[in-house]
Formats: sequence, C-alpha cells, structure tokens
Amino acid sequence: MTFVQVEFLAFFALVLAVTWGMPLLGERRRVAQNTALLIASAVFYGWVEP
Repeated sequence: MTFVQVEFLAFFALVLAVTWGMPLLGERRRVAQNTALLIASAVFYGWVEP
C-alpha cells in the first residue's frame, strides 16, 4: 500500500475515525490514541513489507 493507492485513503479514513472518535477523556484518551496509531503504523508498514 502506497500513498497514491485507494487502499491508503480507506486506511487513512479508518485510522482517523478510530483515533478521533475515542470517547475517553484526558490522559487516557491520549494513551489510547497513541496505542491505536502505533498499531496502525505497524499494519501500514507490514502491508508494504510483509
């Protein structure tokens, strides 16, 4: 998956919705967002280089 493929747009929209749609507040929200972004980055790079 590269930045110019349609799959990236769908992946980006999903990650954006998950990270900004978290109902947690304060510091817990930040930790949850960072964890979600860490997992998403691992999926993204794993998709490119399996």
